[in-house]
Amino acid sequence: MALKDIFNLFDDKLADVFAKKAYDPAKDRAKLVKRLETQKAKFLATEPARGAKDFKIANGVVEFRPVLPGGHPLVLGGKEVNYVPSERFTDVLDKLIAEVQAGEVDDQLEGKEGSAPMPRARTARVPREGGGKGWSEERRAAYAATIAARKAAKGQG
Repeated sequence: MALKDIFNLFDDKLADVFAKKAYDPAKDRAKLVKRLETQKAKFLATEPARGAKDFKIANGVVEFRPVLPGGHPLVLGGKEVNYVPSERFTDVLDKLIAEVQAGEVDDQLEGKEGSAPMPRARTARVPREGGGKGWSEERRAAYAATIAARKAAKGQG
């Protein structure tokens, strides 16, 4: 075999494959389990819960929108939003925590399924007169007068 034949076996494209680290879902599983346990504590709390909640309660029904650590929705049963009777919600969370720990949602954690980020609600901005760029002319004049008064008080004139 000639040296030229050996060079044909080299492939620079394999450098990316060589440097790629295998995905380990354990860290993301732990984050998701912690989030689910926090949601359970917020649900069971007698005081109003602070912070983000993945659920809403109305008329004895819980609307559950679980979120993955990266901000993507967790798809359960092909849906991003699931409805549960409020008396069964803690059971659902307990079973979901067990399934996450067993690795049942690893494909979603890695990003193979449901990888599109959750769209953020956008509110329409109402344009101000003058194009909406920065301060109005009246505000600029008032600010300039304030600065001039400060300089005059310090004697910088």
